[in-house]
Amino acid sequence: MPISSVGTDYSKLDETNKNSLLPGSALLTDTLDGSDGGSSTLNSKGITHIIHAAPWPRDLFKSDEDFINCVVKSVQNSIILADREKFEKLAIPLVGGGIYLGSCDPEELAEGIMRGAVNQLAECQNLQQIVFLDWHDNKTPRKNRQVFLNAFSKLEDKSWFGKHRSGSGIELAKNPTKIVICEWGDIRDKRIHGASVIANAANTQVQFGGGISGAIAEQVGDKDKINQKAKELIAKFNV
Repeated sequence: MPISSVGTDYSKLDETNKNSLLPGSALLTDTLDGSDGGSSTLNSKGITHIIHAAPWPRDLFKSDEDFINCVVKSVQNSIILADREKFEKLAIPLVGGGIYLGSCDPEELAEGIMRGAVNQLAECQNLQQIVFLDWHDNKTPRKNRQVFLNAFSKLEDKSWFGKHRSGSGIELAKNPTKIVICEWGDIRDKRIHGASVIANAANTQVQFGGGISGAIAEQVGDKDKINQKAKELIAKFNV
């Protein structure tokens, strides 16, 4: 099943939200039409799949900590899916950013994502690398978009990292065969991150929206069919 909801609260699933993922879950689709048909700009560039990380927005939580924990779960479930499907590399943007961020400090969110992702990556069998990608849209100066890079440089506890590899790759202390990288640019450009699967900053309905999600939707084959496929998968999962 191309859905992971490890660590989510199933008590929140009732008749009113069976058409949505539980907050903190993730869902996998292709970049074509949801059923491996047709063509797409992303697929032509070698980005064949999207993992839709699905948290709730900050304003639905009592605290920043609760919001960050939900985002981290959605990222960890994305990593579980990537590992399950035997991908070797996953590119992750600032899930929970944009309009979801509310009053939360973006660098605190980025730090939480990085810590949760590193802990999950260390346990993976197939996934070897995670690329944390700060979004670049040609409208915002780079210094204002280096959220992951700034968060990493300010981390007080780096004991979970080992030595640097060539380039910007850093080994995990728990598992030196695993690598994390911080990059900056357009997640739709495989030349930047080298991953054939990318994470999408999605909603729990897993319907393409604005921001990063909207940008990704511009380069899939048929976003409406992918949206419909996501609905079908969620309905089966929540039975």
